[in-house]
Amino acid sequence: MIHLLHNPVGLLFAAVLAVAGAPSSDGTPAAFRGEATVELHNGRTYTGELAGVRKGRVSVLLWEGSGEIEYRLATEEIKAIDFPGTETAAYSMELYQNGRYVEAIPLLEVAYRQRSAYLDILNEKQEEPLVALARAYRSTGADIDAIAVARRLARRLASAEHRDAMETLILTAYLDLDLHERAAERARAWCSRQERYARSALGWWILAEIALLDDDPEEALWIALQPITFSTVRSMPYLENTYTTALRACYALEKNRQGTHLYSEMKERGLVWPDSALAEAADHYRTLWKEKERSSDGDITPEKLEMDSRPPRENLDLPLRDVRRILLSLPNESIEPNPEQRNPS
Repeated sequence: MIHLLHNPVGLLFAAVLAVAGAPSSDGTPAAFRGEATVELHNGRTYTGELAGVRKGRVSVLLWEGSGEIEYRLATEEIKAIDFPGTETAAYSMELYQNGRYVEAIPLLEVAYRQRSAYLDILNEKQEEPLVALARAYRSTGADIDAIAVARRLARRLASAEHRDAMETLILTAYLDLDLHERAAERARAWCSRQERYARSALGWWILAEIALLDDDPEEALWIALQPITFSTVRSMPYLENTYTTALRACYALEKNRQGTHLYSEMKERGLVWPDSALAEAADHYRTLWKEKERSSDGDITPEKLEMDSRPPRENLDLPLRDVRRILLSLPNESIEPNPEQRNPS
């Protein structure tokens, strides 16, 4: 007991024991042990111990008398699995949602080990502790662990929202870890999966940010302006980041007219420059924008807008290959897709 009182890890383990019960020889706390109920689409149910998945079949062990029977159920026949430890998994989610990540992680890890073999069968609610584990790792600085979990989950979860969250985690963690090659490769794949009028600017922002960090502001600006140009008047995730990268690129290239226009667009869309060490660029365009407001009606005439007529670069593998990129559109304008071309081949 003295050891636990002077050891934070020991105290944490003691807290897990108090909630989940003493672990078995394989490290599984008591609350997560026991029988599961497997329900098939035809209405039949099997209650027993889950023994993993082999060749597309879930093994369920049942005891009858002194003997053991193993049922191997095809995953496509299974409607749902009711896992033991559901209440404890729910408690781990409460800890996570309250920002108590260090306390939540041990329980979330057990839920992950219990359920990760059955990803193709989980419902959205059952996926939550697994997604929370990756996010909790990220929130506590364990980025490598977060990536490892997220990579396993990203393509197999039932919830599109959960899949998107895991993909976002992977890309941003790669960027924070300066793993630019991996981040760029995955971001290109992300962009190639998007529709022309994407719901997020994430992949383009990652590619633009990498180009800027690699001292290629021209390339960064070219990439960043793609989602900016083709976004609607409504905002979308990571559009603010993409604007910020574009403005930093303009600042590096001394493109004051273009940068001032983008800064004005940000204000019109209600986007805020993030607090960061990049205040110099922000202050520069804020000053120019204020000067423009004082000296004119605030408009930049169309004939003065800069255009880029270069064809898209195939090595980026971006989906806007056949579109002439308009780098700056009029304020409050958005380019809407032709209804006949909403689902291009």
